[in-house]
Amino acid sequence: MFVVVALAAMRLTRLAIMDSISEPIRIRIIAKTGLGGKIHKLLSCSWCAGFWICLILGTITWFYRGVWVMLPLVILALSQTVGLASKLDR
Repeated sequence: MFVVVALAAMRLTRLAIMDSISEPIRIRIIAKTGLGGKIHKLLSCSWCAGFWICLILGTITWFYRGVWVMLPLVILALSQTVGLASKLDR
């Protein structure tokens, strides 16, 4: 369970701060809140975003362990695993 949540948190952190698919959302949020603010730091720092994502995922999995919680986490964990494996292939 720990490894699944950790890999899911890694994937969500990358999605939130690095992936191009979420870039338009990040740009909009940063434009509304301004550069240099706490939200900008949160959306550009893997340590900052990772902490909050882990806090949320850890809390959710602590209290809810049903299939509807685990399925998205497993999908995110598998996605992160594939991403890490693809770096080994190069």
